[in-house]
Amino acid sequence: MRTFVVASMFLAGSSALALAQCSESKGTQAKPVAQTASGSCDQQTGKSGRCSAQLASAGCCSKKDGAALASMPMLRCVVGEQETRCPIEAQKLAAGKDTQIEYFLGETKYTEMDQAVGAWQRELNRYLEDLTTVKYGVGDERVACPVTAGAMAKKSGKPVQYRLASYSFETSDRARKAAEAARQAADGVKMIMKVDGKEYACPKSASAEAGACGKSVQYFVAGQNIENQTQADVMLSIAKIQAATAALSSAAG
Repeated sequence: MRTFVVASMFLAGSSALALAQCSESKGTQAKPVAQTASGSCDQQTGKSGRCSAQLASAGCCSKKDGAALASMPMLRCVVGEQETRCPIEAQKLAAGKDTQIEYFLGETKYTEMDQAVGAWQRELNRYLEDLTTVKYGVGDERVACPVTAGAMAKKSGKPVQYRLASYSFETSDRARKAAEAARQAADGVKMIMKVDGKEYACPKSASAEAGACGKSVQYFVAGQNIENQTQADVMLSIAKIQAATAALSSAAG
């Protein structure tokens, strides 16, 4: 699969998004893929037949944005003996064949794309929560409890390190401020809905208006137009993770 990287990074409040674009995927032989090396891009509506820049490929992200994005949960699709990171390409590979597409999130298998994408979105939200929660390290050991970390440090004679994702901070105060900056950056990423050109902040209001006027709801995240809400939710989660990661990178210096 060829990949192309959109060069802009998300900053808090901005509309630029460092998302990978995969296109012209030909599929590969199915084989076990490490979670950190697998990725998925979602389909763009329209007639281009190309995957859009809406959902990031972990492989592309890892080259640009470090270990925090490289370890982000990603989806992979298997069609018979072929594997692709792109759901639209998986549908093309399965067209005209008596072969069911299988979607894998970690070790969990799904046969319906909406279910797979919904589960992916929940995993991304959990990852974002973990990304913005301070952990503690002493030497090579990592723990979630500061009291345990303090006891380990006293026993080993090594200092406590304060960690957020792949970033380390020497003091609790710096880590706390970095976590808050990451949360604020993620919270600053919003999804906008439009119905017949009118903007809505609430999905229910947008859906009600769409039903009343017979128009479809369009979902926008970082300037990208996604017509499926489930896929838009995934796009939003990925955008929030990238915004939080950018904030952590900046705080870590």
